[in-house]
Amino acid sequence: MINASYISLGKGKIIFFSGLEPHITFSDLHDENNETIFVRNITGSSDQNSFSGMIKANDPVFNSDYSSEFLGILTLDINDRSQFINNAEHRIFCTEQFDPICVLQKLEILNKLKVIDVKNFQRAIETLKECFPDTDYKITDGKIKPIELYCSALYLQISRLSGSYNVSAALTKNGGIAGISKCGFTLKDFMAKYTTGNKKNSLG
Repeated sequence: MINASYISLGKGKIIFFSGLEPHITFSDLHDENNETIFVRNITGSSDQNSFSGMIKANDPVFNSDYSSEFLGILTLDINDRSQFINNAEHRIFCTEQFDPICVLQKLEILNKLKVIDVKNFQRAIETLKECFPDTDYKITDGKIKPIELYCSALYLQISRLSGSYNVSAALTKNGGIAGISKCGFTLKDFMAKYTTGNKKNSLG
């Protein structure tokens, strides 16, 4: 039972209720929402896999006399690549036209190749170690990722071609290949050289 009392103030009445607390309840009103939240592990302030600006497809590295011999390394199968590494006189004959996106696509395909047995390519790997003694090739359980050998082969080829061509356009100020190390590649660093925009900032 609810008890009520009031006091009179002239013409108006103010009513005070007591004993209401047990009869009052509160409930939350829920709005139904479906949201997808992406949480990214970001290192640094730029997106590792994005770029901005116009692509410079006419950069000399893609249109020079040595371009096909240089980037043609990425078109070789595993056995031909090993022959190239083992033989300094091995020539690359490639008629394909290259541009930044094409090169990235080939690198990404090579990066997805399964690991290979080191013992099957021992001579090629030893040759690369002799040429690049400071490179730490990631050999695990006697296996290595093919992308490491392809990237190193690019460095080996640009070194060989430098004896016949001016390959300075293909190299950074430090003598490296933009976005490509001897063991792998980074999309944003590669495209930073071949686009008109800056590196794309990370958000999220």
